[in-house]
Amino acid sequence: MAIRWDKKYTKQVQRVVSNFNKRLEYQESYGAQYLPEKTSMAYIRDVFTSRRDLNRYLRQLERFNAKSAQVIKVGYENKKMTKWEKETLIQNRASARAKIKKAMAQTRARQGSKLRDFERGESYLTMKSELKRLGRSLSKMSARQIESNERIATKYREIAKRNRLFKKNFKEMLLKDSIQAKTNPEQTD
Repeated sequence: MAIRWDKKYTKQVQRVVSNFNKRLEYQESYGAQYLPEKTSMAYIRDVFTSRRDLNRYLRQLERFNAKSAQVIKVGYENKKMTKWEKETLIQNRASARAKIKKAMAQTRARQGSKLRDFERGESYLTMKSELKRLGRSLSKMSARQIESNERIATKYREIAKRNRLFKKNFKEMLLKDSIQAKTNPEQTD
């Protein structure tokens, strides 16, 4: 579902974005490193297609402050990241795990319960291994494994977004075809 950009909502988004960018500039003025990138309204309008996803992103931006900008070491190789990035990664990992579990359950329901895991196909085994990788504690991971977790979480977020767009476009196509069939019944194939 597309975002309805009324004046009130646009002002709210602009306020959150400007506050986030001001906090970043403030942290940069004190020489902070490992900060997230600045964001803009143009980026938000291009990337987000649903209000739910945008509101989740805005809440993440609002949580960024001086305490969350502190650099911490994560994993046994002491990868440096901010507290805010770590919290965001943990939330994205939990979301990706839920999406993987849902997709695996749908696959099991579609194929039946008599098949073993290796008989379900390569995509099922990939999901199972990714679920296992996302389940590990951050403190027991190397820097490379943490980056892999970030990529997996992003991958499932993009898949969910693509599926929502496909459903929306498919419904619009069906609606358009049904309207066309009602207006011109003799021209249908």
